[in-house]
Amino acid sequence: MKPKSCLRGVATATTATTTTAALVALILGGAATPSRAAFTIEFDYSYDVGGFFTPTRQALMNTVASVLQARISDTLSAISPSGGDTWSAQFYSPADGTLTTVNNTTIAADTVKIYVGARAMAGATLGVGGYGGVSAASGSGGFISAINDRGQAGVAGNTDFAPWGGSISFNSSATWYTDTDPTTLENFAGQNDLYSVALHEVGHVLGIGTAPSWTALANGSHQLTGAASVAAYGGNVPLETDNGHFQEGTMSTVPGTATAQEAALDPTLTVGTRKELTDLDWAALQDIGWQVSAVPEPSTYALLGLGGVAFLGLRRRK
Repeated sequence: MKPKSCLRGVATATTATTTTAALVALILGGAATPSRAAFTIEFDYSYDVGGFFTPTRQALMNTVASVLQARISDTLSAISPSGGDTWSAQFYSPADGTLTTVNNTTIAADTVKIYVGARAMAGATLGVGGYGGVSAASGSGGFISAINDRGQAGVAGNTDFAPWGGSISFNSSATWYTDTDPTTLENFAGQNDLYSVALHEVGHVLGIGTAPSWTALANGSHQLTGAASVAAYGGNVPLETDNGHFQEGTMSTVPGTATAQEAALDPTLTVGTRKELTDLDWAALQDIGWQVSAVPEPSTYALLGLGGVAFLGLRRRK
């Protein structure tokens, strides 16, 4: 069983993000035109046994989901167990990291379900996350197909990725900054940005650094060779030696701007700074199979307020 991926906090200084409020408002564009699929990220807090996710933090997670929902338009089959159609979802519990099974959970169409919570973690680890697996399934061919590939034809050939969801756990011992308005960027020196870490870990659930279609694009020199990523970076993209993240310090740009920023899916986050998903992060999502639209135009996107049978494999990394 493969490990999840994690994000580490670092105290050494790097160039801080200088995103303006107007730019963040663009990135947090709201619901798209009706012609797009209603791709949804659903967070499940049933394993948040310590109460880490206050209403304010849950609202922030909804904003994180809106960032991905604004540009992903995949159509995913529902997983609807009933009668002889049964299955068991498997994931690492956010509460304690143990391998956990949930029987016959329903996943709505166009939806990925992510179990979230927090626990104390050693060292500088800020969070861990990865997509879930399937420990057992039986029933009709259509039901099994919905579990295995969510209706996406390229999953079997590792040219697409369509999980039912997964899990994320945050370090309850870290010092966190919970932004009540991510459209502005205030000083939060000495704190770790929950928004940035959540974007990073959701990226892993969606397959960056974890999906078989990502592995298929990583060459023997620890480089990502996907066409969209190569175009965004200007060549093969360097990866960490385990291929689970972009190489430390890999630079890209904030979508719709010339603002340089470290990729959100490199392995570290500097304390007191924020990261948005960069053009390279979005290109990687496209390469592993997600349908990614262009940067939303302000005229067509409204700013959202805060609110609200194959074993696929699991990843866990320290």
